[in-house]
Amino acid sequence: MAWFTLRHQRLVLQLPDRETTAAAKILIDQSNDQIVGAHLLGPEYGELVNTLGLAIKLGLTTRQLKSATATYPTVGSDLGSML
Repeated sequence: MAWFTLRHQRLVLQLPDRETTAAAKILIDQSNDQIVGAHLLGPEYGELVNTLGLAIKLGLTTRQLKSATATYPTVGSDLGSML
């Protein structure tokens, strides 16, 4: 089992009282390269929850998920660098 951990500051709309700190952990089974879990905390990470949930349910590998095209600039476009 391996995992990727990310902590960063996103440059989201700089509105007063808007959270910009984020953290993510994606758990990957190294024997078959499948995503088995994820922890996401931060603004706009809700869009990644469904993507990762579907990847887990369908048994997608990190390579398959990296090949998907995400709109830019969004949190989803960060997924390729997270895997």
